[in-house]
Amino acid sequence: MGQVDFFNCVAKNWDNMIEVNDSKINYLLSKLEIKEDDSILDIGTGTGVLIPFLDNLIPSGFIRGIDISKGMLEVALEKYGNKSNIAFDLVDVENDEMHYVVIHKK
Repeated sequence: MGQVDFFNCVAKNWDNMIEVNDSKINYLLSKLEIKEDDSILDIGTGTGVLIPFLDNLIPSGFIRGIDISKGMLEVALEKYGNKSNIAFDLVDVENDEMHYVVIHKK
């Protein structure tokens, strides 16, 4: 079974299989100097575990989550597809040509 097949198979149960440590995630994100109007590319977004944390930090920003697993993205869309500042794309960052511009603000 390949990586994509594995994640497609476990997608519906993924959120029950993992442990989300809010304090660790918030601590790590606090080190990134994220501004409330930033745009964030969440590579390997999976089911969108980081989305609520990021969304809280950038209320007037935009989040684009990308992942190789259609199953994972389907779960993320179920959870966050109604939010206009969040979008998801099926992308294999190792093999697909990406057309994203990443800008680091100081």
